Amino acid sequence: MHRESVNRQWGRLKKSGLLLLMILWTGWQQVALAQDPLFTQFQYSPVYLNPAFTGTGKNEFRATVNSRVQWVNLQAPLQSYNANADYYFSGPKMSLGLMANRFDEGYLKTSQAYLLFAKDFGSDEVNCRDWYVNVAFQGGLGTRNANRNKLLFPDQIDVNGPIGMPSQFELFQSGNKTYLDMSVGMVFCYKNIMGGAAWQHVNEPVNGLLGSGDDSRLPRRYTFHLSYINSPPDMDVADDRILVKPTIIYQQQGVSNSLVVGSLFEFPGWVIGGGLWYRNNFGSGQNWGFTENHTINIGITLKLGTVKNHYNGDAAARFNTGFSYEAELSRPGIRHTKGSMEGGLLYERNFNGKAECRSVDCPVRYPWVFF
Repeated sequence: MHRESVNRQWGRLKKSGLLLLMILWTGWQQVALAQDPLFTQFQYSPVYLNPAFTGTGKNEFRATVNSRVQWVNLQAPLQSYNANADYYFSGPKMSLGLMANRFDEGYLKTSQAYLLFAKDFGSDEVNCRDWYVNVAFQGGLGTRNANRNKLLFPDQIDVNGPIGMPSQFELFQSGNKTYLDMSVGMVFCYKNIMGGAAWQHVNEPVNGLLGSGDDSRLPRRYTFHLSYINSPPDMDVADDRILVKPTIIYQQQGVSNSLVVGSLFEFPGWVIGGGLWYRNNFGSGQNWGFTENHTINIGITLKLGTVKNHYNGDAAARFNTGFSYEAELSRPGIRHTKGSMEGGLLYERNFNGKAECRSVDCPVRYPWVFF
């Protein structure tokens, strides 16, 4: 009996220690790294990467959903969700979009809702040019709160572990923070090259639950991306060559930096595609250990909608789904985390039967081609 009692106490202490570690880790990540959750499968959360991807789908209407579970072996994995819907008005060459985010990071939960407006210039359905530009503004509200039910305070623990009593600490008693958030972005396409830049959290809103100074502000996130596709202007739908779409994404926020390098691979006429990515999260200034995180991401895409018409500008609908697995090459190590997973959906449709899809017959590649 004595051995069983000791084992039970030890089990409680281990769970308490793991929860405390998660609390400390999540709090440190938010303060020291000050980094938004990032999706490796950017093709299923393009507007989250850059607001200027609003209205850049193949069809008038586009909806995307992306989810990420960071380090699946943790007792409370970090979970991120993104959903977006946008509509392109071909007459004024403008787009409107809606985006919602949900981040569950240990005891911290963040919800965000945004309205997006975009305007494009250059090549369109009537006048083909070798360049295309889309600029966008994003504005909305965010709410951040702490779940006290997942916290253990000193007066809730004794020598035997958690005592199951409510805490008298006032920390996070009114743990809700609502803030205004604004971002801008630009996407530029020239022939077979696409580049873009985004400036998220332009106003650096105060989203910290404790305090109201500069340490409680959400740092600006700077995003730069560059893509290429080996698709010639005269590509025929019957062409069975493999389409290679290499992309480089660099993001900087506070002391945190992220570099993603890889490529999507598409097989015209096939219902399957893939992607291979290397991701490096690294810090500048203080090195807290976890800031150096190298990963490899392998993804698969299933094209469940129209496939044969994907490149001739005639498809009235498009439906893709994708899954990916990401494994750490360095600390904290896949042996401890069991990696990370993402799953995404993309749906596009023309509701106006007279509307024409943006054709690749133009010398410029529109952004949707790179996805």
